[in-house]
Amino acid sequence: LEFRRVLFRSNSRGVHRKIIKDLLPTEEDLAVYGAGWEGLIDKKYIKGEHIPNEKLRKAYSSCKILLCDHWDDMRDKGFLSNRLFDGLACGAFIISDNVKGAEDVFQDAVMTYEDPGELQSLIGYYLDNETERIRRAKVGLNSVRKQEIYQKRLENLLKIIYLE
Repeated sequence: LEFRRVLFRSNSRGVHRKIIKDLLPTEEDLAVYGAGWEGLIDKKYIKGEHIPNEKLRKAYSSCKILLCDHWDDMRDKGFLSNRLFDGLACGAFIISDNVKGAEDVFQDAVMTYEDPGELQSLIGYYLDNETERIRRAKVGLNSVRKQEIYQKRLENLLKIIYLE
């Protein structure tokens, strides 16, 4: 597996993903892992279809920036991607599309963007500012640990399922 400065791990489902569409083309050292990317993006970015679960922590913690995005319905309804929680739990620095509720849960640990220009600026800034990137990653890691977010998410899901 090749871990690069900028990592995106997600399937395309045969359509452009927002963050990748907003980023490409790029001169950044980008690695995309996931199925269905052939024919959608330049093959130089595609590094594989899968990262085994036992290697995810290393992948997330070794990249400089982990990218995350959400499907439109998830973004609009504030359904936060598991990648945000998983990445922060690994100590990753994350840039995501702007999803409702992210700031409430993660404070300033996850950087969000609105348009392609802002995404490019954030990537450039945080690749050049390691101290600030590491500080935000630590804030995110501590946030996930302190809030026991996984337990709370499970409790909320159970409430929804059982209509309590």
